[in-house]
Amino acid sequence: MSKPGHPAAATGTSDGAPGSPHSRPTLPMAADWSLAAFDSSPIGMAVTAPAGHLIRVNRAFSTMLGYTLDELADSDWKSLTHPDDVDASWEMVRRLVDGPSSSGRIEKRYLAKDGRVVRADVSTSLLRDGEGRALYLVTHVVDVTARREAEEERQRTARRSSTSTTTPPAGTTPSTRTGRSSGSTRQSSHGSVTRGRRSSDARSSRSSSPRRAWRSSGRTSPASRNGAGSRTSSST
Repeated sequence: MSKPGHPAAATGTSDGAPGSPHSRPTLPMAADWSLAAFDSSPIGMAVTAPAGHLIRVNRAFSTMLGYTLDELADSDWKSLTHPDDVDASWEMVRRLVDGPSSSGRIEKRYLAKDGRVVRADVSTSLLRDGEGRALYLVTHVVDVTARREAEEERQRTARRSSTSTTTPPAGTTPSTRTGRSSGSTRQSSHGSVTRGRRSSDARSSRSSSPRRAWRSSGRTSPASRNGAGSRTSSST
């Protein structure tokens, strides 16, 4: 038998000499093939007990979080999970252990060794024994940190663009500025009309005065003549 994580070498069968057209390789044990696929997968993978202890992790998972395989040997998924996501992770495990479903999927955050927050798409399957008892969980972990950060940056840029095109200068609004401008124009126009009417009325009043009419015609008004006559009589 091969060492764990390494497939056994293929061997020829007895139905023909080695290398003959009738010889074929013997498939290694399924466990060896599974471990080889597990260890060499480019996707982070972990096998955990229902209580949370890590039974086995692959190199992609340890590299994603900045740990060595030995450092994760005695760890559990709870210590690697962001505190705000622990309850959601436990809830998924409980559903798998207690319910009829055998798989679940969530997005959660892990804490890397250097303090980074790693956002991951997590898919977990529960394996049971012949009597239906939960044995362990096999989890696939895909790092989606870069994708989520890019999406959030696009959303922030869109919000800033929207705000810059709809927000007026501080302390004013488009309707307020327009209203004041229109109001001032209306007031100015009304004031001009009113002043024009007063000036026209004043001119009409002056032109309709008898004294001004006689003066403009070059003749002496009766009132003026009477005044002059009165002054002559009194002087005499």
